[in-house]
Amino acid sequence: MTDSHEATWGTPLGQDCVDLCRTLPRWLGDRLMFLGEHTSGAPASYYSASGEDAEHALGSWTHDLMKHGLALGVAGNLSSLDLTIDEEEKAHEAADAAMLWVAANYRNLWD
Repeated sequence: MTDSHEATWGTPLGQDCVDLCRTLPRWLGDRLMFLGEHTSGAPASYYSASGEDAEHALGSWTHDLMKHGLALGVAGNLSSLDLTIDEEEKAHEAADAAMLWVAANYRNLWD
């Protein structure tokens, strides 16, 4: 490797970008799981028009945070798992769904 190449891709950020398909889902998955374990409220969209109570809304929200966090965590660690091709494909599909969920809910990812 040239010095310029090493100075770019050898940095922590450069190394993350080399494997972004693994580092991004792991990073994001860990944070969704943390929010799922420690959040204290749910976004307004989790309260139904029929008036779901706060406990039900919070339960649904934390379930979704954990579900999508786990899916991203699995996708970020596929290389260390002994999965069949079909299982890997299902893991990628779950991670794709999780990323779409994050995109639809990113404004609510705070506590």
